[in-house]
Amino acid sequence: MARHHNQVPSFSTFAGSASPYGAVTINRFTPMHGLHSMAQAQTPEQIEMAPTSRYLPIKKMALAYSDFVSEGALRHLVWQAEAYEKAPKSGLKSNGFLAVIVRPPGQRKVLLDRVEFEKWLTSQQRNAR
Repeated sequence: MARHHNQVPSFSTFAGSASPYGAVTINRFTPMHGLHSMAQAQTPEQIEMAPTSRYLPIKKMALAYSDFVSEGALRHLVWQAEAYEKAPKSGLKSNGFLAVIVRPPGQRKVLLDRVEFEKWLTSQQRNAR
């Protein structure tokens, strides 16, 4: 049986549209919030409302320092620091990121200490010179 354009669309979480000039925008559909664009520019008000808490989850820390670090990079640093703590290797230096990681007891959640993260950043700058 041939497909017709009048059929009910399948429920995909992504929808896309193309402009006449070839640019493509990807939108995400969530049942609770409807259709919204994935690449949303931050307004100055959103930037000023950046989280001011000392302990932040990885996603919020990545948003707060989005100029130079990504969420994936932070997750990699956490993984490397904890892997080194579990099995240190002779001759291999730790990345020093363990002081930044805070794990609440009895939870899987990983929080990052914003103050220690900034100290870690400055120590990395000194070591690079």
